[in-house]
Amino acid sequence: MQLDETYANTLELAVRIADDAARADIETSCPSFTGDGREPMTAEEIRSAWYDVAGAGTESRGVVEIALHYLTLRGKIIHHPSRNTWVRLTSGCAGDPLDASLACTCKFDMPSSQLR
Repeated sequence: MQLDETYANTLELAVRIADDAARADIETSCPSFTGDGREPMTAEEIRSAWYDVAGAGTESRGVVEIALHYLTLRGKIIHHPSRNTWVRLTSGCAGDPLDASLACTCKFDMPSSQLR
């Protein structure tokens, strides 16, 4: 494997890790709702939940702000049309029912031996 390919794979993996961490920060720190304001119960409702970023606890606000900014820059945030503090997270991958028009940027081929 060439050095440029190794660097590209490492960078792609780092971005994927950052995406997952930012998404988890919002998912675990903010209350979630269905489109009509109920708490999501089914797998589909959870997958398409809205997160109220203003509802993050005091200790989590800074982390949520950074995660929201990062995911917005990555094009992975959908803002609710009428509730300005509600956001939906999208993978940005083709086939994502939330935004199937986006191209997938989260695939990579790296042998496990390179993950050290």
